[in-house]
Amino acid sequence: MNFFLLFFCSLCLLGAGKTPKTTPNTPSTASSQPASLEKELKNYQEKLQRRTDLTVAFIQTTYKDLRKNTLQSQGMASFHRPNQFRWSTQKPVALEEEWIFTGSELFSHKKQTFTRYKISGSIGREIQEVVDMVINFDQLIKKYTLKRITKENHLVTIILTPHATSDLQAASLQLDVQKNFISQVRLDFVGNNHTTFDFSQPDERTLAPNIFLLPKGAVVKDAL
Repeated sequence: MNFFLLFFCSLCLLGAGKTPKTTPNTPSTASSQPASLEKELKNYQEKLQRRTDLTVAFIQTTYKDLRKNTLQSQGMASFHRPNQFRWSTQKPVALEEEWIFTGSELFSHKKQTFTRYKISGSIGREIQEVVDMVINFDQLIKKYTLKRITKENHLVTIILTPHATSDLQAASLQLDVQKNFISQVRLDFVGNNHTTFDFSQPDERTLAPNIFLLPKGAVVKDAL
């Protein structure tokens, strides 16, 4: 599966996962009380809600326990609230691909070919998940149980508890309170499989609207 779509699908599982067990990335300190947890979280939400545009560098690391295999890719991603984005995988060359969501249509761009994907149903929800994780953080408290918040220096780790049964065991977000952005998303699955997205170089400058559009004259085919 394409790794960007894997990100979509992985995040979609957050709405239908098991209660997480302790993982290497899950803090072992005691949980905050619900009232204080929500109060603290709302303070972070208010700060993140002020952002309209965000561009970050990313490194995606996926580990598959069956093959004892780790695969890494990297690139740049730009987001515009509430739901536009452009995600460009640049390395390794074999995985070079770009995904563009205009706010109503989703396209992939690979080897000079643009492909349009349907956004109705599950794919539409998956698209919104990735955007919410990175730029619409305030939406998470409406969708997921927040198990724990811990802080070490300028990094706040937020543990999300899935509501129902699936392969997802735990999910965590890391918030950099100095630079005011989500610096990491980690998803832990059964069998020690996990995917981590490390974000860096946050840039909040206003993005040109045309970066979320296809170039004029682009030839587009529809996905099967």
